[in-house]
Amino acid sequence: MGQREVESFLTMLATERRISVSTHHQALGALLFLHRKVPAVQMPWPDDLQRPNRPRRISAVMTVVGISALPGQLHDEVGLLARLL
Repeated sequence: MGQREVESFLTMLATERRISVSTHHQALGALLFLHRKVPAVQMPWPDDLQRPNRPRRISAVMTVVGISALPGQLHDEVGLLARLL
């Protein structure tokens, strides 16, 4: 397996199969292990391989301070409903 095959395999996983970032990292780790630890397997390793980034997630939990400040920021009927809830 050469550099082209490794790059195309990892690209295929990310684009066609749309695997998660953690699965992509696991496949990359397996290839790194094969490259570094198995002496019978010699394959060139791409130095400029781009790794995917984890998507940023917005917290689904609000703090007590944030919940307490929320009704004060709402006005009219919406504010009244928020304060009643």
